[in-house]
Amino acid sequence: MRRNEGVAVRDVPACPLCETQGRELYRDLRDRYWDAPGTWGFLECPRCRHIWLNPLPEPEDIPKLYGSYYTHRPPVPTDVSPSRALAIRAAFVGLGYDSAALTSVDRQVAWWLRHVPPLWDAFAREARFLPASPGGILLDVGCGEGSFLRRMGDLGWRVVGLEPDPRAAAVARSGSGADIIEGPIEGTDLGRARFDAITMIHVIEHVRDPIAALRAVCSALKPGGTFAALTPNAEGRGHRVFGSAWFHLDPPRHLHLFRSRNLRSVAERAGLSVKRLWTSPLDALRVHHVSAALRARGRFDLRDMSWAPTLRDRAFRIAEYGIAAVRREAGEEIVLIATKGEAA
Repeated sequence: MRRNEGVAVRDVPACPLCETQGRELYRDLRDRYWDAPGTWGFLECPRCRHIWLNPLPEPEDIPKLYGSYYTHRPPVPTDVSPSRALAIRAAFVGLGYDSAALTSVDRQVAWWLRHVPPLWDAFAREARFLPASPGGILLDVGCGEGSFLRRMGDLGWRVVGLEPDPRAAAVARSGSGADIIEGPIEGTDLGRARFDAITMIHVIEHVRDPIAALRAVCSALKPGGTFAALTPNAEGRGHRVFGSAWFHLDPPRHLHLFRSRNLRSVAERAGLSVKRLWTSPLDALRVHHVSAALRARGRFDLRDMSWAPTLRDRAFRIAEYGIAAVRREAGEEIVLIATKGEAA
């Protein structure tokens, strides 16, 4: 162990997934968003192409990397246009949630959403692609300030959050009314076969041991239960175009950056059965806007939510949808849906 500007770290020269010696991908990087201390780099495995932060922060000092993180504040309400609200409601219908208040027009929109994958991806993710399960128990790992827990509670789930950051957990507890468990996924006793569904949305890239994390997920899922995860795609177009200025690189909080095949491998090694896995260009607009700013200025204030997309941002996302139709690994995010088998 050594110190990196006051943060306890250790060097991890070998790939955490296949133990091959890594090669340097980026070096001398600093936090571009939240002013965490330290100078950081990333290694890439020449065998499986997994990317990981090096040096790796020790567990006891990880809170130092989240000192001013966005999850420490209650979510800011945003205006939702009538058309977007309709699309979200229609997506919920497609997932089997209560449709009593919807008109025939709403139902037609739901049908179209189901048959246009980019639209389904954009709006069904509001429920993390989880079908309705009245009275089902849902665990959101890395629940942050709890906004997703409130939404899913309104849709009929019994919700539980897991959050390692005490400050974020306090915000979630006060704002959602849900049961919030404090601690890391790898070391928290969640009980066996307790949950009907577990979600990890932009979380697995933050954990030190992703295989141990998904083994804990598999253990806590009921047989037949659903696991949904989203994570940045290291093979996506944004990373290819912007390199070390890529928005989702996010040193020192992103400890692992996955390719689709590696995320599948980790899930299967943990005992999960992958049902669907795809990449999504939906986040390409934000990725282009922030990455372009990082390339030009080296920093971006993520607390400023007032920025408006430029024509270049919109063109980048439109182009990415076209590219992803041909090269399926081009999207900015990996979406994984898995289940736990009866024997797991």
